[in-house]
Amino acid sequence: MDQNKKSILDINTYESLSKVIENIKQKQLAHDFLLVTGDISQDSSRRSYELFETLLSKLNKPIYCLPGNHDDPALLKTLFKQSPDKAISVNLIQNHLLILLNTHISGVESGKISEVQLHQLDNMLKTNPNRPVIIAIHHHPVNINSPWMDKIGLQNGNELLTLLEAFPMVKIVLFGHVHQEININHQHIKIIGTPSTCYQFKPQNQTMSVDQLGPGYRAIELLNDGTINTEVYRINE
Repeated sequence: MDQNKKSILDINTYESLSKVIENIKQKQLAHDFLLVTGDISQDSSRRSYELFETLLSKLNKPIYCLPGNHDDPALLKTLFKQSPDKAISVNLIQNHLLILLNTHISGVESGKISEVQLHQLDNMLKTNPNRPVIIAIHHHPVNINSPWMDKIGLQNGNELLTLLEAFPMVKIVLFGHVHQEININHQHIKIIGTPSTCYQFKPQNQTMSVDQLGPGYRAIELLNDGTINTEVYRINE
């Protein structure tokens, strides 16, 4: 993220995120917290994270962040204490558990959840059988029919989903990384991808291709009975 004239794929990411935040304020969407699904910084610099924090503070809500493949998980955690690094991050949101996992692998675009985190996740789910659960990760755990993108997804996505299948209170696996809207049903779990606050990728492409859709974000409503309502909003320029 850069507030100067630098851009990625012809988009100034600082400006596009600023417009997303202004859109949220204008729509007056009722929200309890913000969840950021990773790739916050292109260069993993402290300055970029500080700029990001300054922008999101305008919404005056708790911020939960995931490290993406471009991020520095340890540095991110120094600024956002609920961000996962070596261990999972468990957060009680009203009656729901929001569980954040780190899928970052240093120097690699694809992701993986460590055995330590999977063990922690299993224990947490076993000891909380009566709370609806939202799992948040950066990399997508299932193929999305984009061969180039699926090569850099979550390496042990099948292992994660097999674990989650045993727990009916798990309602959502939410992820970023793919820069597009995804909605997939897997048994009792909704697997949901959110658009990027900057450039978007065309869905189901053999190779990387940038879509013409504008920056976006996803709003999710969590009801006490575990029901989920969700909608994607776009910034039209």
